[in-house]
Amino acid sequence: MTAGSLSLEDAKHLVGSAILAPSVLNTQPWLFHGHGEVINVHADASRMLPVIDPTGRAAMISCAAATFNLRLAIQASGRQPVVHLLPDVDDALHVARVGLTGPAEMTTAERTLYQAIPNRRTNRLPFRDERLPVEVVSHLEEAADAEGGILRVLTSAEVPDVVKTVHEADRVQRANPEVRAEVGRWTNRPPGDRDGLTTSALGPRPRDPSAVVRDFAFGYPVPGRETAAFEKMASLAVLYTYGDTRMDWLRAGMALQRVLLTATALDVATSLLTQALEVASLRWLLRIPALGVVAPQAMLRLGYGVPVHPSPRRPVGDVLRYTP
Repeated sequence: MTAGSLSLEDAKHLVGSAILAPSVLNTQPWLFHGHGEVINVHADASRMLPVIDPTGRAAMISCAAATFNLRLAIQASGRQPVVHLLPDVDDALHVARVGLTGPAEMTTAERTLYQAIPNRRTNRLPFRDERLPVEVVSHLEEAADAEGGILRVLTSAEVPDVVKTVHEADRVQRANPEVRAEVGRWTNRPPGDRDGLTTSALGPRPRDPSAVVRDFAFGYPVPGRETAAFEKMASLAVLYTYGDTRMDWLRAGMALQRVLLTATALDVATSLLTQALEVASLRWLLRIPALGVVAPQAMLRLGYGVPVHPSPRRPVGDVLRYTP
């Protein structure tokens, strides 16, 4: 891509990478506006989840993850991205303004992350019963640190309390009809849908109710859904930031995506466990005393498993507005 105003094809290519970021319930709560040498990233208010995400924190994290992908795609095109987060104080939905300067070259590490974008998956299948090697944990923690986040892969002593919090969040959400209704609107979608979760994307129902997974069916039977035994030695990680402002949520989203792409490049399977973060009274129980005063922003299940299919995505034309 040469210097000058973005063409429509350039914008489509860049946004095509951005939209491969993860989002809660695959809501894809983002919009993009390309013009001149700028791509603006906005949160899509119509796709937010007012019950499980009343502050918009999860939507901001999702949009920031998409912004991270956009940043890598611009670098891969030979241009230098300049990212301004929350550029408009009067527009709470304006997540980022990403300018293209240049030229620029990618490092080997950046190229590896960019190549991992189309291969990243949310894996809700059982993992093998093995812990992550120390060197893999170090790479993941360094990835979060590079974006201003703190990733803590839990020790065996820390896991039980966190698992207890996750299960309590499951119970709270199952008892809330508004939560079940909101989640239900985005799950059990027909196979051809371009957003939300189809039945196959739910993953199998855990045979053991103590398994550390997220069951978007809340334990209820779903026709055609299988039951499976999940790992008993799950590697769990929590992503923190030093603050809990909207800017911190965006930093968390970029850190999360760097972690997920790093994991993908290392053949580590990942899935998000967000239920404890969605229950305000339980979220802060995910803090680890050794880290001091930090804000939990995401929780991950990590391991090794069989590959899964990608989640569907809306067409780029549905999320991109282009002004010559």
